[in-house]
Amino acid sequence: MKNNNAGYQRALKRIKEAKTSQAIELDLANLDLKSLPTEIANLSNLKTLYLNRNQLKALPAELGKLINLQSLNLEYNQL
Repeated sequence: MKNNNAGYQRALKRIKEAKTSQAIELDLANLDLKSLPTEIANLSNLKTLYLNRNQLKALPAELGKLINLQSLNLEYNQL
């Protein structure tokens, strides 16, 4: 899903940086996200993902590809 929202663009940038650095933690909190970039599925090393304080109403299937994910913070969303 393409989105020109500033928070979404910041999330995309952080996801790309996390992929390059093979990060195990990613903070996408407080970005006013209504959806997640599909590129999130490329972060196979991710163990901790912060999605709190966004506007998410559903979680994408791509999260299922994060096989090492151990901690997922979803507080203060619309789930």
